[in-house]
Amino acid sequence: MKLLGSFLSNFLIFSLYASVNLFPEDGTQTIKKWYYSPNILSDFYTDSEWTAVLSSFKKYGITPINAQMGDYFQDLALFTRNGELVLQHFPVYNSELTPRYEMYFKGFTQEIFTPPDWGTNYEVNLLTLENTANLKLIKKQLTHAFIEGGASISGRFPNGDDYLIVNHSTFLGMKYYYEDLFKGEIGEDELIQKIENEFNLKPGNFIYLVGSSHTHLDTYMKALPNGLILIDAPEQKLAMLTQLRKYTGNKGIDSYILYENQYRVTNYKYVVKKSKEQLKKRFKVVEVPGVFSRIYTNENGHTGPLEDINFFNGVSGSYQGRQFYITNKAILVPELERFWKMQLRNYGFIDVEFPGVYKVNAGLDCIGAPSP
Repeated sequence: MKLLGSFLSNFLIFSLYASVNLFPEDGTQTIKKWYYSPNILSDFYTDSEWTAVLSSFKKYGITPINAQMGDYFQDLALFTRNGELVLQHFPVYNSELTPRYEMYFKGFTQEIFTPPDWGTNYEVNLLTLENTANLKLIKKQLTHAFIEGGASISGRFPNGDDYLIVNHSTFLGMKYYYEDLFKGEIGEDELIQKIENEFNLKPGNFIYLVGSSHTHLDTYMKALPNGLILIDAPEQKLAMLTQLRKYTGNKGIDSYILYENQYRVTNYKYVVKKSKEQLKKRFKVVEVPGVFSRIYTNENGHTGPLEDINFFNGVSGSYQGRQFYITNKAILVPELERFWKMQLRNYGFIDVEFPGVYKVNAGLDCIGAPSP
């Protein structure tokens, strides 16, 4: 009996901390549920606009579910292929054992990690057992790994193998934590192997994008089936917008052209360039302009840049044998929506919709997380 009890105990511990297969965000598995955050909606949408968003998901057989928590549920929540909620490891603050605690979460959004303004208390808002119970979901617990949804992309290669891509800050945070946990006795190869084991990935299928810093991946790239990744093309935007202005006569394009002429966002262009260089080694990468900013004057007379169009920050999938893509609007330049429809048709996407609003560097994909 003691042997049986020991076996069952070890089995339960192993099951509790088993490897997880993340639900792929590239549209290779059917989406049945979309859990969304309620708190930010009134700042983004009118009632009719949000109704249109929900209708778009329902149209493709997806049930929208109000998670009743958070501002950006995509950042908080990870799901497995079977629809289990992934509970991430929670690095506990200890001033002696974890002298670099803030560095673990450097780059994480404030909703997940907030350093103290004074005192010694940190606020970490990773999902908990209570959240699992409230959502009536089964959980899977990661042993040591912790990532942010918007800063990572999960998908499948054409041969069916899973992959996980994270930004540089996410990787460095785990690196600092593992070094402290194992007292510096772990190299990068061993660290990556441990992360791959937790996410049940084959060797080489965990990828961190060197030079991407803390930029959220879902704001400048989109993974699609068959190892395809669409990524922003900053160098193409001025010529494209100028041509579009010429042929459409839409004066709304002028403010976007003005932005491209006046602002040289070298940091962003560097991030995109470095990401492309690394991704092209493993993926079919297609460069397409999909993020647009304009010069905007607010009610106080202050003039500056405003990023209000982002087509990468969307949700892709398939329904009844047809591929769909749901993303954000281009209110002042609807011609850009038609341009993106044409681009996506090249990759089999017949149904493309633009009900979302992109605001404060967040759009439709940030608000919700897909699940089977």
